[in-house]
Amino acid sequence: MAIWLEQVGLLGQTRLKDPSPERFHARVEYYQLGELVLGTARTKAQSFDRSRYQIGRDGVTHYVLQFYVAGGCRARFGEQVALGKQGDFMTFDCAQPQMTETPDYGCIHLFVPRPLLAPLLAAPDEQNMRVFSGSSALVGMLRDHLAALYRRVPFLTIREAEALAKPALELAAAVINGSVREDTAAGVQVALFDMICRHVIERVLDPTLTPESIAGHFQISPRKLSYLFQNAGGISSYIQEQRLHHARIDLADTAQMHRSIADIAEGHGFVHPQSFTRAFQRLHGLTPREFRALARDHRKWDAELASRQTLWRWMTET
Repeated sequence: MAIWLEQVGLLGQTRLKDPSPERFHARVEYYQLGELVLGTARTKAQSFDRSRYQIGRDGVTHYVLQFYVAGGCRARFGEQVALGKQGDFMTFDCAQPQMTETPDYGCIHLFVPRPLLAPLLAAPDEQNMRVFSGSSALVGMLRDHLAALYRRVPFLTIREAEALAKPALELAAAVINGSVREDTAAGVQVALFDMICRHVIERVLDPTLTPESIAGHFQISPRKLSYLFQNAGGISSYIQEQRLHHARIDLADTAQMHRSIADIAEGHGFVHPQSFTRAFQRLHGLTPREFRALARDHRKWDAELASRQTLWRWMTET
């Protein structure tokens, strides 16, 4: 508790609703993405005040963007009151005073230096204690993007993390502005592409998964969907590639050795076994039969085969 009060006290005054040390807990995990800081916090009910005196003393002018995954927040300053509930997105401007009250809560936070975000905002000085409904499509996109990014951060290199900071910032600006401006469009597209990829992976074996169904689900035009996936070979190719990766797992599963290759092919959306064989070999460098033989004999699959210039690849690509 002493550590928590000391750290939070660097930015303002906090008071716990239940001051019993034996009941207090806090879990905080943060990662640095270039100049941004992304993280989560879970702790007990408390209030927090950031005064003009504190602002003048520490000179911190960051924006704090947060989603409440549990609990909520009541923010106030003078006559202004903002109520955020679970699922909502709230923005705070550390250059302005604020007073908040929270129950036991959990948050995803994004701390952004003012010079990075302010130029992207239509009204950079009007973002203190703002609430954005979690039911908004753009808000939901930002929430899913930050949550997915947070899960992946431990596996990223520093360079990769820095590269992902800009799209997250552009998407956040689009949410705050309530519209997608030209200077924030790239970040929105990155987040949308990531959401569609996860949608495909989660429903890879659904026979109704088609480019048309995906466009309808995300309420975008087929042309927009095609544009988003042009660097991935097209949306149809991406769906097929994910199904082939899933088929490879089934072919290597000793519990499924009794299934014919034709049966596995059909279960992954391939009506004709020959089409499945050609597509599988094009992606993995081996035929399904060769790959299954390796798995049956407990021999290691060389993933580099997929990129080698084999006779078959040379004949089909030249």
